[in-house]
Amino acid sequence: MNKITSPVGRGVGNTNRADVLTVQKLLNQHRRPPLSPIKEDGLVGPKTIAAIEDFQRRVVSLSQPDGRVDPGRTTFQRLSARSSATTVSGAKKFVIEMVRKWETSESTISEFTVPFPQGQEIAKGFFLERPGPDTKQPGLRKRIPEGTFNLKWQTQTNLAGVRPYLPVPWLYNEDVPATRMIYIHNGNYPRNTDGCLLVGTTRTKDFVGASVDALKRLKAFCERVGIENVKLRITSNYQAKP
Repeated sequence: MNKITSPVGRGVGNTNRADVLTVQKLLNQHRRPPLSPIKEDGLVGPKTIAAIEDFQRRVVSLSQPDGRVDPGRTTFQRLSARSSATTVSGAKKFVIEMVRKWETSESTISEFTVPFPQGQEIAKGFFLERPGPDTKQPGLRKRIPEGTFNLKWQTQTNLAGVRPYLPVPWLYNEDVPATRMIYIHNGNYPRNTDGCLLVGTTRTKDFVGASVDALKRLKAFCERVGIENVKLRITSNYQAKP
């Protein structure tokens, strides 16, 4: 478990080299291109303080970062928070967990969580799909089977309401090939999808809301970590009431 015993950063003693190294290591775990890693040398210089301030702006959402990390306080808690990223063949993979929870004759609504969101990226929300049963066959206006899906970008579509928000994430795996054209896109009601996932941050029966905003924030996450490093895992745990 990561821990520090004394403050690290601007205006503090920084005499505990082990604490400084811990903070520098954690900062680098949160820094992805175009941000470059800082030197892990146990010394607090301008680059370490700048990295702390950058983290406080992007992740902790502080408008006036103080450039210091205190034991047990918010900045350290967010720095040491564990993500659901896993290493696969040397590359870091980020798994969006999607759980189908509410089903009616018109739709299926799932709750999802995003690992390691930063800044204004989405942390959790809802997907609306067509109702079951699941099918591997295209053209039936039904939802896709449970499983783990790869993502890539789709840059064109015949859907006029989606076109302004391209590119959108495109799902595929061995059972659901990319040619089936299953996207994550904006929309609110079952009639807005033939099998794709409509994203939102609110939900009621057969409806997800704030869809365009949710899509933009989900795209921001995929763009930062690289969509090729993102997977979507679909499971189910149905609740009694939709």
